[in-house]
Amino acid sequence: GRPGRERGSRSDRNSPYTQSPHSLETADIETIQDLVNERMDAKRDRDYDAADAIRDELRDDFNVQVNDKLRMWSVGGDFGIAQRADAT
Repeated sequence: GRPGRERGSRSDRNSPYTQSPHSLETADIETIQDLVNERMDAKRDRDYDAADAIRDELRDDFNVQVNDKLRMWSVGGDFGIAQRADAT
């Protein structure tokens, strides 16, 4: 990247979401990635109801958690970072 650009900055908002290296294995990578991309498009278009519905589908159907700050998704929700006990 360019000097001065940091992960999570405004300039990073269009970078794609990737699978966390700490994610559990899955045979549904292509389907999950398509849904994550669709959610990203909905958020960009400010269709937050659609984005939330896709997030819920990922969680309920595939056990996938999405971390918007890291721009990653994970089957099982492991991103390799310490998580606070009171985080939701």
